[in-house]
Amino acid sequence: QEACSWARGRWPRCEVLANCAVVASGAPLPPSLKAEFDALAIEPAADGADSVLAAVVEAKAGAELYKDLPKMLDAREALMRPGATLLVRQRSHPTARRLLVRSKPRIEY
Repeated sequence: QEACSWARGRWPRCEVLANCAVVASGAPLPPSLKAEFDALAIEPAADGADSVLAAVVEAKAGAELYKDLPKMLDAREALMRPGATLLVRQRSHPTARRLLVRSKPRIEY
């Protein structure tokens, strides 16, 4: 997937998770809130601690980007506040992972 390849080059020290969905956060997820993302760049965990969310990558351009951007900003404001803990599942993996949000993650298109 191009978004993942690009993200690996942009954040070489991070692990890149493809096709992710936030399945839980500190508050209930409203059904209209964007919770699926093309890729997440996460900083590796130290000594068994939770990994830290660094960036959200979306593979969209043109008109599709302009439709998606307001949803992405709403999701970042609602879900990705500093101090939040997210439970994230990749489409290809049944096990969810906990991610910490230290600061608002970068958004890259």
